[in-house]
Amino acid sequence: MTGDSLGQLRGFRGVIARGNLALILLVAGKAVASESLASEITVMGEAGDPRVDSVREAVAFWNAELEHVGARVRLGPVRVVPDAIPDDVLEDVSRAVADGRGARGLGRWVETGAGDFTVVLANVDLMSFAIPWREGGGGVVVLRRADTVPLSLPNVARNVAAHELGHLLGLPHNSDPATLMCGRPAPCRPDLYESATARFFPLTPAEEGALRESAP
Repeated sequence: MTGDSLGQLRGFRGVIARGNLALILLVAGKAVASESLASEITVMGEAGDPRVDSVREAVAFWNAELEHVGARVRLGPVRVVPDAIPDDVLEDVSRAVADGRGARGLGRWVETGAGDFTVVLANVDLMSFAIPWREGGGGVVVLRRADTVPLSLPNVARNVAAHELGHLLGLPHNSDPATLMCGRPAPCRPDLYESATARFFPLTPAEEGALRESAP
């Protein structure tokens, strides 16, 4: 559920680059290590879309994980903008990601500089995916429509949002279906997140260790 970077996108202010967490906070020309640096999350979609709440929950999950491993970087705040990307563009990029081809075509629709992370709420059935920026950290997440299976299943949307944001934090897929980051080529699909109880699937010890090792 992750893809190649969008090389043509530049200028995103980021603190998470190529799988490494790095904190650089400049105030009056001096690095201040005691404060946290927040990376804004821009959601492209309608404010009343239920996936907005899923994104907010996923951001809270990751901030708890980042605090747990000792990183001072945080995600958020989350802002919602009533923008949209044509369905056919999103479908083309999703197919390219699924096929392992270079993902292109979002550059003209995503406003570079709008935030470190952009989450696009699609209105069509496609494979949700994440594309980290090649430079500068952050990236873009596209979430499939929420009124059909699998995102309509209980507990699935929040975990899919967290899974895709995990890719922008540098975590690849694993093969453990009991964990958050399980995915291709393992036979893990979003419906595995279904649960009558609202909960996030955990990270593996190795994934927490990777975040801990790269924490400032």
